[in-house]
Amino acid sequence: MCLSWRCNGELEFVKEDRDNYNLQLLNKNYAMLRPEEHTAMVPHKERERLENLFKGNSEAVNAFVCTPTLELGVDIGQLDAVLMRNVPPLPANYWQRAGRAGRRHRMAVGLTYCRSVSHDRAYFADPFKLLAGRVDPPAFNLRNDLMVAKHVHATVISRLHQYTRDASFTDEQRNNIKDTLKTCLPDRISSYLFEDGLVRESPFDLSPLKTLMGRYEKDLVQYVTAAFSQGWPEADAEVTKPEVLMNHIRGMVSELETVIGRLSRRLQWALAQIKRLNVLREKQGDLEPEDDTLFRRCDTLVKRLKGTIRRRRREAEGYDDVNAYGMLSAEGFLPGYGLERGSVLGTAEIPFWRTGAMEFALPRPSSVALREYVPGNLIYANGNRFVARRFHRDVDEERAEMPVFEISTERHAVKVTNAGAAPGALGAKILQTIAVCDVDLVHQSHISDEEDLRFQMGVAVHSIERDQHNGGKAYNWGPQALHHRRGVRLRLVNVGANSAIERFDRYGYPVCRVCGQSVSPLSSDKQRDHFDQSHQERCGRPPAPVGFYADVVADVLSLPACSDQETAYSVLETLRMAATNVLNMHMEDLQLLVIGHVDRDEVDGLLWDPMPGGSGLIDQICECFDEVVNNAVEIVETYPSACDTSCVDCLQTFRNGYYHKYLNRELAWEILRSWGNRITLSHEIAAKRPFEEPSEGTHPVNEVERKLRHLLLSAGFEEGVRGEQLRLDRAIGTTTPDVIYRADHHAEDEGAMTRH
Repeated sequence: MCLSWRCNGELEFVKEDRDNYNLQLLNKNYAMLRPEEHTAMVPHKERERLENLFKGNSEAVNAFVCTPTLELGVDIGQLDAVLMRNVPPLPANYWQRAGRAGRRHRMAVGLTYCRSVSHDRAYFADPFKLLAGRVDPPAFNLRNDLMVAKHVHATVISRLHQYTRDASFTDEQRNNIKDTLKTCLPDRISSYLFEDGLVRESPFDLSPLKTLMGRYEKDLVQYVTAAFSQGWPEADAEVTKPEVLMNHIRGMVSELETVIGRLSRRLQWALAQIKRLNVLREKQGDLEPEDDTLFRRCDTLVKRLKGTIRRRRREAEGYDDVNAYGMLSAEGFLPGYGLERGSVLGTAEIPFWRTGAMEFALPRPSSVALREYVPGNLIYANGNRFVARRFHRDVDEERAEMPVFEISTERHAVKVTNAGAAPGALGAKILQTIAVCDVDLVHQSHISDEEDLRFQMGVAVHSIERDQHNGGKAYNWGPQALHHRRGVRLRLVNVGANSAIERFDRYGYPVCRVCGQSVSPLSSDKQRDHFDQSHQERCGRPPAPVGFYADVVADVLSLPACSDQETAYSVLETLRMAATNVLNMHMEDLQLLVIGHVDRDEVDGLLWDPMPGGSGLIDQICECFDEVVNNAVEIVETYPSACDTSCVDCLQTFRNGYYHKYLNRELAWEILRSWGNRITLSHEIAAKRPFEEPSEGTHPVNEVERKLRHLLLSAGFEEGVRGEQLRLDRAIGTTTPDVIYRADHHAEDEGAMTRH
């Protein structure tokens, strides 16, 4: 039809184009797919609403995109199809996912997409290996010390409450116990932070609880030991020995103090920001939009911690900031759902989303937050994209010493140094760092259909071992040493974005140390200049590039003294992929870490377990090491793409993109064949006793003392005792050495050293 004015033309019939996809879609009566996300990040009330729509007769929601666990219960209504985007690792995983469909009508379709990787191709060629494969019972690591500690805490609390109803106690004793529990374990967390409606000026006193537990320690140990001795496997009995359980009981109060201190730091940060913004408001008359938003958020946080506003159901579940027991569970003091929830909170706010504005929290472990919660990276949650913008530095962190690292660009290594020290090597950089902390996530945009792959900013994370671990075993893998150690203390250091380092030689992230505001390290020079100038005017000092660090404790399988990074990455990545095929695990369940050294080319390759307390996967790898190595050889032997080094058909994945250049399939194949598939026990590795960090007020006070501390630690000495006065005799008087080592009866005095 011609739309021109007064057209004299005649209409002609035009046949429909059979290749027109839009017309075919309308004529064939296809059912519209209306998917929704169903994960733990979806707020509780919204998830309930979606579940009811999905289980009901309505077609408003007829598809869920969810995690493999599909936490919807056994009966999911009229679910008649399950689509799996890849072949599950094991038969048990397949039947657990496919078996969710057809519960009501006993008929369903399970469709599995096979990728081009070797694991999926093998089951595509022989599906019955998966369908008729052996289904092993679920297993988890009972040697997880953190898991045991949480349940010990819960058992002790249960026993203490039993005392209040025990007829063998006098009325006075029962009332005393009841009052102590009510005071030290209240219903709401506001009692920990506020007293008579005012902010506590001193830390909450837990000494009554400590005294109560000390009075009945013998009975508590017997009760806890009896509870953990029922059916606990002998192979894992080392974590339930009476002396181990006693240590958990004795350390329970200090663990509770740590949690309360963490909450207190969040409150103090919010109060400090409110105080700073009030001063700024008095000077300016009003606040900038971003400062006004921060003021409202801090005010809401204070009211929640005080309990003056109730927690709404539509807010994110997982961190209850009102109920004391819910908070203790979320913070890892009591048992909860999962071990890896994390204590670093990213608070996101969606301006408008179907039911209105909504705020929710995304907890992350510190090792994950070190990569995700950095300026410039995008966080995907609930159909929206967020960016980390404002960091909640602790109030005490302003007074604490900021670790300074020397970065070796050539060897991809870091070492501890001093703020005023000159780089020890050509091309090295000096960077100050701050600990990973809570962060505000600013809404960026909705996730559009045009975005096929999510954006993940590559970051440069180096690491150092802190020479502390709980012992383990040393193996011989052919000519190579292989160490399995438990509780290894690692410090991970994020020194900046890879793109900014490679393109502009910029290390660190632009962060204001006063208010915590930040911009992306990939931002333009004009934006960075505006950021520096505005914070110079508002906060009194210009922002400076800083890195982030996180201290983790993990079980580690290490290859010490590898010749180069290519060897370490290629061998460990192949072992990790093979373990994914052999064991019931995902690729992300174990992480790779290669530690370089600024003074030599050798590197240490680490395969570490990010699960707090350990998941037991490294133990399983050592137990079936020959099977894992044989599978690893198959991975690097079969290469349909005939790549020179590596490709997506062998060792490259989306997650390991930042070390693709170090992956070499041929090198891994040669090493695996030469080292063999067996390991033999060489010797037991003794535990290294951790040294205590300097407490507040005992840090070095000048550059000379900092250098002395650095030299002593590098030489293998412990921290020692600082700031303690020694009395010599009446004639000489007293002296205060810089450091005291009581075991060796030795003291170092820098003042005396500088005079002679």
